[in-house]
Amino acid sequence: MKSQRKKVTFLIDIAVILGLWTIISYSSEVAYRFVLPPANVVFSELIDLTKDGVLIENIRSSLQRTLVGFSLACMTALPIGLLLGWSERLYLIFDPVIEIIRPISPIAWIPLSILWFGIGEGSKIFLIWLISFFFIIINTINGVRTINVNLIDAARTLGASTKFIFFKVIIPAAIPNIMTGLRLGMGVSIGGVIIAEMIAAKSGIGFMMERARTVIHPSPVIIGFILIGLIGFCANLLFIKIENRLMRHRVSIRD
Repeated sequence: MKSQRKKVTFLIDIAVILGLWTIISYSSEVAYRFVLPPANVVFSELIDLTKDGVLIENIRSSLQRTLVGFSLACMTALPIGLLLGWSERLYLIFDPVIEIIRPISPIAWIPLSILWFGIGEGSKIFLIWLISFFFIIINTINGVRTINVNLIDAARTLGASTKFIFFKVIIPAAIPNIMTGLRLGMGVSIGGVIIAEMIAAKSGIGFMMERARTVIHPSPVIIGFILIGLIGFCANLLFIKIENRLMRHRVSIRD
């Protein structure tokens, strides 16, 4: 019943969006041609780009950059976050550094990324890594530091070693926060790849959108927005499934 209600709500949302889209598109000639072309025009452009193979290649490039940058962020942020969450001394040393660097806009890093890695793949992957790194590490640190100390005390009382407590108590208890960080990190990575690809790229969804903008051709830009949303939506569903599987014992209690 609940699943059926969600589907109905989703269809209503789509219908409302398409209705508003149509109204805006046909409100004026300027809107029709340069602001928001009708859905059928955008769909026709989507078919043409798919047949030419251009769209598939751009999607492949963007997904590859996103996965590489996000994977590097996971490989660095997760162990560092667990370590800083576990060690109060390390946390006090490095937390101010993280909080100073974290608010800096990714766009401000573009000049440095080009100086350090050139205009090739390195600078783009660096930006994606940077964007997702802080979401993952902050949530991981918070997940470890907010664990109920009674769990740790109980394990120590039963004679558990530090290694056992870390891997069998700390990490499992921090999984909800870690998964939140991963979901947020993946979400911003997908958005971040667009920023990266607008800077001296030769392929990717962001490149496609930027090139269309320069020639005042809005349809590929709108297609890019739709693709970003769909990719992000699917990625979020994947992480929710992974989280539910990892936390299935908690789900059963909640149910």
